Amino acid sequence: AALGGRPIAVPRISFADPRPRHQGISHHTRTVLGRLTLVPVTLPMPFLPQKQTALLQQQIDEHNLAHHRVCRVDGQSGIDLCREYHIPLVSMGREYAQDPAFFLAAAAAGRVAVE
Repeated sequence: AALGGRPIAVPRISFADPRPRHQGISHHTRTVLGRLTLVPVTLPMPFLPQKQTALLQQQIDEHNLAHHRVCRVDGQSGIDLCREYHIPLVSMGREYAQDPAFFLAAAAAGRVAVE
């Protein structure tokens, strides 16, 4: 923002870990966006199942993230491109099928950046 750009956050979102504090938007992402970010950022949220989307919205409301430009974005096209070009979708030992929300969040942010 200080350089005239449009800041876009890439939230770390996961539902693969059963521990409650690791569900939805990571506590690290919530802390940075809720307490340390000095200007509003575009915060893309991927299209996810209703129950997961409800938890994300609850976290946005509870952790002072609503001042950011929250938008719902379809990240599936980014996933499709990775598959088309044989780019492996693996993070922390988990593949796309094990943690789709993680990869869809990154792809959604990429789509916002491109647009």
